[in-house]
Amino acid sequence: MKATLEFKLPEEQTDFRLALDGGDWWSVCYTLNNWLRNEIKHPHQDTSEDTLKAYEECRAVLTDAINKANLDLYL
Repeated sequence: MKATLEFKLPEEQTDFRLALDGGDWWSVCYTLNNWLRNEIKHPHQDTSEDTLKAYEECRAVLTDAINKANLDLYL
């Protein structure tokens, strides 16, 4: 199977960049999610409870946004 995306440039430059950079955005989200997971699971000794709660909330917001967009970090 083959798929081809076509864009009318420069009018559709934004759509073109979004399609082109999709893998990079996935990588950023994947990296952030894993960093938050590790900070929550293995906190440093000086990490406060408020900081841990903030990490958990950030990860929950990220996960919710990913799920609402019907995306999957674990391809």
